[in-house]
Amino acid sequence: MLGLHCGKSEAEKCSAVVDISSIKPPKDVPAIPIANWRIVVDECRNFKVSHFFQRKDQMAEATCELLKQWRDKEIKTKFIRMDNAGENKLLEQRGKSKDWQFDWVVEYTPRDTPQHNHMAELGFAVLGNKGRALLIRANVPWKYRFHLYREAFKTTTDLDGLVMVTVNGKRATRFEHMF
Repeated sequence: MLGLHCGKSEAEKCSAVVDISSIKPPKDVPAIPIANWRIVVDECRNFKVSHFFQRKDQMAEATCELLKQWRDKEIKTKFIRMDNAGENKLLEQRGKSKDWQFDWVVEYTPRDTPQHNHMAELGFAVLGNKGRALLIRANVPWKYRFHLYREAFKTTTDLDGLVMVTVNGKRATRFEHMF
């Protein structure tokens, strides 16, 4: 679990949460090659970003790239809160390296404490259920669902960004609030 505090200006301090989860197929389905799902949630706007990785350690570099894109758009990361899993320690190391030069304050939290990253945990549950519903409604045969689930989950994440919400008295999509 990883939490980020970010904002478009120094006065605005929003936090985001990043978590990674492994997708485990039923026993009758062969192993899934890209089964590590990382979700980033900006808590002020509830804006979510999903990516999938073959290995958890690939998450560090990709997260640095995402946060650099945000930094280029003046969404600055202030604090990172995460458990001390290996991929998170790698993220801290890469983020503070001369390659990325993020000015993060890192706070470690206890493992297996979903109360510290409830936005990401809810994101996994809601987006995962919506993705499965897309596959079911599209009548995708069971044997193909585990080949297509990543696209369905990414689609539900993108659609979630189009939900209208009110932030600081302004009504717009989550995407518009974020960017």
